[in-house]
Amino acid sequence: MSDKESEKSSSNKDADQLTTLESKEIASPKPFNPKPFLAALVGEEINVKLKWGMEYRGKLICADSYMNVQLENAEEYIEGRALATIKKVLIRCNNILYVHKFDRATFEKEQQEKEVITVKDDD
Repeated sequence: MSDKESEKSSSNKDADQLTTLESKEIASPKPFNPKPFLAALVGEEINVKLKWGMEYRGKLICADSYMNVQLENAEEYIEGRALATIKKVLIRCNNILYVHKFDRATFEKEQQEKEVITVKDDD
């Protein structure tokens, strides 16, 4: 192999590696700091889903530096069914799968639509 051929193959390899690195950088998401997100939700109604499948919906009272969360007037849901109402609940951070703001009006509308569909299916 001549020097020119080896230089071309070498530059092709470098270009391929650069393309691979660029595509990995594009595909990887930017780091997200959840602390400001939780701080912004204090006083709002949120939904907390646990790793074990349960969900808690209630007003976020506080979130500490470890991201433990405390909810007030929370409802416990398992498989979409409300099981209990809890005046105050503290959820340890390592049990949380995700947290998002909860829109009760949209939720209740969806529940009513499900009931209507169920009633029509029974007929």
